[in-house]
Amino acid sequence: MPSGGMEMHARAFLKYWSTNNKYKISKTIAFSENNSDIIEHNNIHIVPKKYIYDHKSVVLYLKNINKKPDIFFFNSLYWLHITPELKNAFPDTLFVLRSGGNDILQSHILTKGSTHSIRRGYVISTINKYIDALIVNSNYSLDKFREIGIKDKKMHVVIGGVDHNKFYPPSGEEKNTLRKKLNIVNQTIIISVARLVKFKGISGLIEAFNYVRDYNVLLYIIGDGPDKESIQKKITDLNLNSKITLIGNIPMDNIDLYYKIADIYALTPIEHYINIDKTGGYIHTETMGRSFCEARSVGLPIVCTNVGGIPEVLKGYDNAYINEPGNTDSIKQSLLKAISDEKYAKITTVDKTHSWENIFKSYERIFNG
Repeated sequence: MPSGGMEMHARAFLKYWSTNNKYKISKTIAFSENNSDIIEHNNIHIVPKKYIYDHKSVVLYLKNINKKPDIFFFNSLYWLHITPELKNAFPDTLFVLRSGGNDILQSHILTKGSTHSIRRGYVISTINKYIDALIVNSNYSLDKFREIGIKDKKMHVVIGGVDHNKFYPPSGEEKNTLRKKLNIVNQTIIISVARLVKFKGISGLIEAFNYVRDYNVLLYIIGDGPDKESIQKKITDLNLNSKITLIGNIPMDNIDLYYKIADIYALTPIEHYINIDKTGGYIHTETMGRSFCEARSVGLPIVCTNVGGIPEVLKGYDNAYINEPGNTDSIKQSLLKAISDEKYAKITTVDKTHSWENIFKSYERIFNG
């Protein structure tokens, strides 16, 4: 998993709207820290990251490549650096911003204030004044944004995003074929797909898994991140190296294969308070959880926690075991139940609740006003 939800969303967005007749993408702009010059490739304009701080250059560039855009869709909060200047230059264009949830609470717009409080104030006032529609990933996020002062009328909740051509319940034959390639015979396979950071709750999941180690079960943790070393140490300290494997990053086009060889999906996020400075901080948690959308689409039993937007993602899904965060004993019992669960074998139809098609149809309703 080389990239996160924002990158996955961008990829699906480009694929869908490149062929949409009503709102077809005219230009795509991406920022890169590695570029010193503008590079154009397949209608994608890759510009130096410094442009995000230079509104004059960006406005001039946008005017040159597209005189009168109907919509600007911003997939990153960093565009708020220059949103006021863009709105002044394109007053009749619809400005739509998508938030991943934690980004607005963090307000990491370092050029707009010396403290977290000042920067968050800038983010809130800029969204309220210049953004026409703010797409948020859960009602949990909406409530948090409302609490800090973002106007209700700006916000639209759109949950999910799954490619159902890739994420679906595999046939027994397909699953067995994939498992043979990985030399998996009769083991029960649990997978977690996450960036290795504290709020994902990987450490607590490992502690709970330790109680089921005597079952014929393996845990594959897919992803990378700054906590990799401490997670590996915990695995070693608990003598679980033969039972838990840190797979690392998997290319986006191949990640579905691990869901298909799995028997259980387990990820137990927590609420992690991050103190930024003396003016405040925020609770960093799973505001939606795209991996839960994917596991649901494949029909896996899901062991998770009751934080953030996870209950919304799993609403109406009977094959989920939802626990209080940090409750190792409860998570352990859920793992035991999931290991003996027979529901997965009965699931043969894909759950399209969070399909990209449904997501982008919701976007189109927002675009239409």
